[in-house]
Amino acid sequence: RKRTRNSLRARRPAQHRQRQIGGNVRARLSRRVTISGSYRRVSSRQKPTSESSLSQSLGRRFTSQVASVSPTVTLRSGSVTHSISLSGNYQSLNVRSQTLSGGAARALTGARLSSGNLTTTTSYSLSFPSGLSLSLSGNYLRSGARRLVTKSYGGTLSAGYAFLDRKLQVNLSGGWSANRTRPTGQSQTASQPRATGPVGSRERRSRQLRLNGTASYRLPFGDTIRMKGRILSNRVRRGRGRSFREGQLTVRFSHNF
Repeated sequence: RKRTRNSLRARRPAQHRQRQIGGNVRARLSRRVTISGSYRRVSSRQKPTSESSLSQSLGRRFTSQVASVSPTVTLRSGSVTHSISLSGNYQSLNVRSQTLSGGAARALTGARLSSGNLTTTTSYSLSFPSGLSLSLSGNYLRSGARRLVTKSYGGTLSAGYAFLDRKLQVNLSGGWSANRTRPTGQSQTASQPRATGPVGSRERRSRQLRLNGTASYRLPFGDTIRMKGRILSNRVRRGRGRSFREGQLTVRFSHNF
C-alpha cells in the first residue's frame, strides 16, 4: 500500500493525492496444478486549493483497477510434457471532473468517463526430449468505452526445434485475428453531441494474418547470430481503414569481450 501527497505547501492551484493498493499471490494446489493472481488499485484526486475559476477547472478524480488470474495444469506422459494454461485480465478506468457538471465543458468531454477491458487467453503446449515444442493458443478481448465497444479474437500456432546439438534454435508461428468496433446505441442527451467521423455510428471490421520466424545459432567462443522475420497482412472488411501488407527482417550479431 502506498500513499502520496503533493501540494508544494499550497503554492499550486491544486492539491494532488494518490493512493495505491495491490498484491500478488501464487499457490501450488497440487503437483500438477498451480494458480497465480494479482490485483492493483490506484486512486488519485486533484483538489483545487482556491475558489478561482482556474483552480476549479483542475479538480478531478481518477481510479484505475487491474485484476488477473492464471491457473496452469502440467501433465507428463512418459517423456512428453503437456501444459494447459488459462489467463484472465480485467482493467477498468474511471475519470471524473468536478467542473464538467454543466455548460460548454460538459458538452466537450462529459461529466464522467469510464472504460473497461477484459482479456482472456487459453494455451496448450507440448514439449519433447528431442527439442521439439508445439503450442496452440487462443485469445479474446472486449473493450468498452463511451458509445463504443471493441471485440477481438484470434489464434496462434507455434513450433520450435533445436538442431545441431541444440546450437541452432528455430521457431515458427502463424496467427489469425479479427476485430470489430461498433457503437453501443446508447441514447444521446442534449449536452452530449452526436459523434461524427471515425467515431461515428458506422461499424468497422478488420482481419489480420501474421507469420513470424526466429533463428538463433550459437557460434564458438560464445558468439551468437540471431535472425528474426515477420509478415503482417491487414484487411479491412467494413468501415473506414486501410488494407496493407508489410514485412520485416532483422539480423543481429553479438560478441562478448
